Amino acid sequence: MTIDTGAGERIAPSRSGFLSGAFDSDVHPNFRNGIRDLAPYVESTAMRKRMGLLDAPRGSAARVLRGDNVVQVPGAEMRLPGVNYTNPGGTMRLDAMPPDGGPPGSDPRFVVTDHLDRHGLGGALLIGGGVLGLGGIPEPEIAAAVASAHNLWLEDVWCREDPRFRIALVVPPQDPALAATEVHRWGRSPAVAAVYVPGTDNGMAFGHRHYYPIYEAALEYGLPVVTHPGGESSGTNTAMIAVGKPEYYLEFHASIPQVYMRHLVSLVVAGVFERFPTLRFGLIEAGWAWLPHVLWRLDKDWKGLRDECPWLQRPPSEYVLEHVRFTTQPIYEPADPSDLGTMMRLARADRCVMFSSDYPHWDADAPEMALRRVPRDMRRSLTHDLPSDFFRLGR
Repeated sequence: MTIDTGAGERIAPSRSGFLSGAFDSDVHPNFRNGIRDLAPYVESTAMRKRMGLLDAPRGSAARVLRGDNVVQVPGAEMRLPGVNYTNPGGTMRLDAMPPDGGPPGSDPRFVVTDHLDRHGLGGALLIGGGVLGLGGIPEPEIAAAVASAHNLWLEDVWCREDPRFRIALVVPPQDPALAATEVHRWGRSPAVAAVYVPGTDNGMAFGHRHYYPIYEAALEYGLPVVTHPGGESSGTNTAMIAVGKPEYYLEFHASIPQVYMRHLVSLVVAGVFERFPTLRFGLIEAGWAWLPHVLWRLDKDWKGLRDECPWLQRPPSEYVLEHVRFTTQPIYEPADPSDLGTMMRLARADRCVMFSSDYPHWDADAPEMALRRVPRDMRRSLTHDLPSDFFRLGR
């Protein structure tokens, strides 16, 4: 697979092997200096003040100046929401730390050499590590300002470094109208490969009409919509897990697929894919081994309850296999390695699962190691064909 950069240039694979030219559907660029990295991309002075991004003179304590001179009061700087559970070992791979000691995933040049070039990848989808919890910000206007600045930052700092990087355009789920505005602002950019809607604890799964303006805007530009874990317990969000709040990070992390089972069932049963017949939806890092039992149960129940949802013209599993895509990371490692192939065939992975690494997170998958037991007849679909079609990489 070659990647069209939109400027007439096509990038050829840099290595031989089954990963040559593959597209990684989940890479996380991280801030070097926290949210202050976004300061140059927030146009409104008033919004920079609200976000705590105005610089104070050196040595100032808590000083308020008269007139038009506004100084940032120490301690007032905004912090982006993060997961409210602590991984005692940290959430980043130490071997992904840049040579100068910055945070893992904060140096685009190092990500190119350490990940893209090392594995011969043809491209990667950038899902911002700093905005995974964007849906936990209570103020929609601030969430929209963060999203807009983050998208500008990705284009300026990351995509200029290497055109193999593609943007998952983050939008504020709190306000679909503001989200749609952001999609319209970027929809024709060749750097954008998807619209990323973070999770939010608003009581509405992704099948709800609340999200229709986002879907309509994405479809206008032929972009898929994706979501990704990180908002399940961030900021104002509750744990968003069934049967009470987890007490431990291990409970929280192991239970994340519950959230995405709910989103998937909502998308199908609410008739989103009948209403939007060309919509493509990606559940990134949501798992996929649970698919066989969820789809079997959906199809079985639909047969007896189709009068309740007359808009569903086909078995639910057919909508999922046509419209929804999942990703490999974290790859399943059954005690008998040969069982992975059986699991993938049961899930029909060659039709709906795309390769992802989750670089540089703590549980990221080294591509060659993660995919070495994937059946050979499925590898090309996962690494090249499915992501190329889903993200329209040749457009």
